[in-house]
Amino acid sequence: MVHIADALQRMHRAEKHGQALALSLYQHILTPSMTTNWSMPLIFCQLNESYCAPLVNIDKFSAIVYNPSSISNQVWMRIPVAEQQTINLDIDNVKKFSIDAIEIGTINLSPILQSIPIVQARNQLQELIVRVHVPPLSLQAIPFIISSSDTISHQASGLYVFRPIGTNPPQQVNIKHFYCFKHKGYEEIIQVYSSYVNQSIRLLDNSPYIEFEWIVGRLNTNVEFVTSYESKDLNNNGIYYTDSSGRSLMKRIRDQRDGYRFKQSEQSAGNYYPLVTGIMIQNAQQDLQMSIITDRAQGGGSIKDGQVEIMVSENVMIRFFYCNGMKN
Repeated sequence: MVHIADALQRMHRAEKHGQALALSLYQHILTPSMTTNWSMPLIFCQLNESYCAPLVNIDKFSAIVYNPSSISNQVWMRIPVAEQQTINLDIDNVKKFSIDAIEIGTINLSPILQSIPIVQARNQLQELIVRVHVPPLSLQAIPFIISSSDTISHQASGLYVFRPIGTNPPQQVNIKHFYCFKHKGYEEIIQVYSSYVNQSIRLLDNSPYIEFEWIVGRLNTNVEFVTSYESKDLNNNGIYYTDSSGRSLMKRIRDQRDGYRFKQSEQSAGNYYPLVTGIMIQNAQQDLQMSIITDRAQGGGSIKDGQVEIMVSENVMIRFFYCNGMKN
């Protein structure tokens, strides 16, 4: 009588010998063009468990698809995707070698697959779905690239980059003095913060909005200046809306992204979006809404509930190399 543990050990050894034999055969069968995107030796992963630990620490790989049938076959690949990671087809090599593969998208791993016990803690909680057409009796190596979008970057702020130092809120600038002007149907308050920053607030008769106008000039070096609009009574629960190139409003959720698991590492920059015409926060239950309509393209977001923050100006003396070699 064979004990179950002994049988499992024998099966495991047989599996390892089979993998070694298959790897040796693949090394002889695959052509150099198929291995152009490889950065490590061939490995086996338990894709039926949606788990492949080596994918966490590499930046590119190729997945081998084998069609043993005598007719062409369509294969749906499911590639495990880890947190703080984005996996995509290497489109350049796919086109270069005329590989018939289409990237469908990334989905969340089902609770049933997440419940499968594995040796290590599971950190691959999504799957990339790719459809591949494989000719009969042939192998196809599908190239992929991996990027990490949530790690903390050391790129400094510049003309096309907003990345403030640290996670603390912006330092508040106090009002030094102010002026008031009042006429029939018109009221204005001019707030003076310093010799280079002042803001005018205008209340216009029969107008549904309050007008804000700021003047910012001669900022000190390496300073980014933002303006914040706050309402203590409005709780927007992390939801705000920004325009899509001046057209429809897009729903934004603080510290979240659609389609993949997102870990916020930059509280301010990670919640900023381009504003062409405006930004809005609201609470339907409270029947409250605050909308900021801009007269120029800016960047902004809702960093905390009841607040809208908009970039006004910056003076960052750091060299950058973006946009086809343009320098500043």
